[in-house]
Amino acid sequence: MVITYSVDRAAAENLQTPIPNSFILEYMQEAPAVCLRVYLYAQMQCSCSAFTDDDIAAALNIDEQEVVEAFEYWQRKGLVSILRDSPLHVEFRKNSSSYTKQAQGKYNRLLEALRPILGTRILSATELKTVYDWIEVFGLSEDAVEALFMYCINTKGARVSIRYIDEVAKSWADNSILTADDAKEYIASNTVYHKGAYEVLMRLGKKRRPTEDEVALYRKWVSEYKLSLEVIDSACEAMLGAANPSFLYLSRIIDSYVENGTINTEALSRYNKQQAELEDFCRELFKKLGLKTMPSVEQRDKIGTWLSDYHMTRDMLMLLAEHARDMARPFDFMCKRVAKWNNSDIHNYDAAKQDLTLQEKKQYTKPDTAGSFKQRTYTQAELDSLAAHLDDDEDE
Repeated sequence: MVITYSVDRAAAENLQTPIPNSFILEYMQEAPAVCLRVYLYAQMQCSCSAFTDDDIAAALNIDEQEVVEAFEYWQRKGLVSILRDSPLHVEFRKNSSSYTKQAQGKYNRLLEALRPILGTRILSATELKTVYDWIEVFGLSEDAVEALFMYCINTKGARVSIRYIDEVAKSWADNSILTADDAKEYIASNTVYHKGAYEVLMRLGKKRRPTEDEVALYRKWVSEYKLSLEVIDSACEAMLGAANPSFLYLSRIIDSYVENGTINTEALSRYNKQQAELEDFCRELFKKLGLKTMPSVEQRDKIGTWLSDYHMTRDMLMLLAEHARDMARPFDFMCKRVAKWNNSDIHNYDAAKQDLTLQEKKQYTKPDTAGSFKQRTYTQAELDSLAAHLDDDEDE
């Protein structure tokens, strides 16, 4: 049988709040007065439901921020966990008396340094464990962790998720950005890349902050490929006609520039002209196929391969498109036929037309079976006998 009880406020004032002796012996001497008052009042609220709805700040005549700072203090000491900051939800640790003084103050300096960076934000116990992992597992210094928080908040805003910061921390560790000096150098250079990536997004009509992946791509173009801003801008121009321009699409274009050696303005101008002509031809080809959709990047690349690597002529492909337009999957038919032509060394219009003509003949010519059966010759007497039998069948 489960029985529930309640105590009115007046009776509750005569009850007692249990406080472990370990708390009195190990924590009271060093704890600030405000933190002690908040801790004791909170313990009373937990011990007796009659006080649960009290406004602790009003009851103690202190500011709400002082209450938050007090619980942050006790969280650093390992006595509570802040599970949520809006609204504030605090959980007392079950075995708080087992915490040693060595564990309590291990990261006090770091947490004090993070306070002005985080502002009113409170890190939960789970988030703090993640922060400590950056130091103990990834090898970041405490100063680097401070720089990490500042960088991520400046990049993503005050409510940036701990998951995002964790991803950046892993990236820093992978790139040996472990000290405050490493972080300072990285942030200084990355600010330039971040600004460049942001300007590219604006060029593409996307008004948002760049992601870490987009900044990394921009960094590769500038640092690794040594591309000028004019080349990157030209790549943006080449993509403006795309249905859904993106950094990944832009990266494909820039990678093709590098592969083709078109990393100066003169060569780039020729390349862009070739790509524009290819784009126009692909549209005409799809129109001939009877397709109302625009060719995808992959389809355009495939058509470009037919022209450049397979040495197919444009009139060959237009002829094939006219032949394929009534097929269920016309472009797939073209892919198979072009592969056959390439393997059969068919690389001119006349040979292609002859191949398609032979294909049509095989498709529409029926086999002649008239002479495949042996003919029998009947005498007049045999014919008269057959006629007589037919007459008998009719009489019946």
